[in-house]
Amino acid sequence: MPAARRIRPGVNEGVAMVLAEGGEFDTLRVESGNRLVQPKLPHIAIPTTLSAAEFTSATGITNPASGVKEIYASLSLAVRWVILDPLTAAATPQRLWAGTGMKLVAAASKLPT
Repeated sequence: MPAARRIRPGVNEGVAMVLAEGGEFDTLRVESGNRLVQPKLPHIAIPTTLSAAEFTSATGITNPASGVKEIYASLSLAVRWVILDPLTAAATPQRLWAGTGMKLVAAASKLPT
C-alpha cells in the first residue's frame, strides 16, 4: 500500500495545528469558538481522489473516542503546495475515484450561474 494511502484525512493539518497552537484538539475545533492565530507549519498535499478538499482552509478530523468528525478552520491551515501526481492517483480504487468525481459534479451543478 502506498504511503499516501496510510495517512488519514486531516492528519497533516492536525499536526500543523497542534504544533503551532498547542493544547488539545477539543479546544481548537470550530465549535469551541477558539481562533487559530499562530502561524502553521507549511505542508503539502498529494491527493488521491477528486474531492478537492486540499484546496480549502478547513479540515475534518474524526475523534477516535466519539467517532464524530470535528471541524477545524483557519486560513493558515490551507495547504501550501498541492502535487497532482497521476501515478499516485492511479492507485485509488475505481469505485472511490468515481464516487468523488460524482460528488464534484454534483457540487459544481449547484454553483450559481
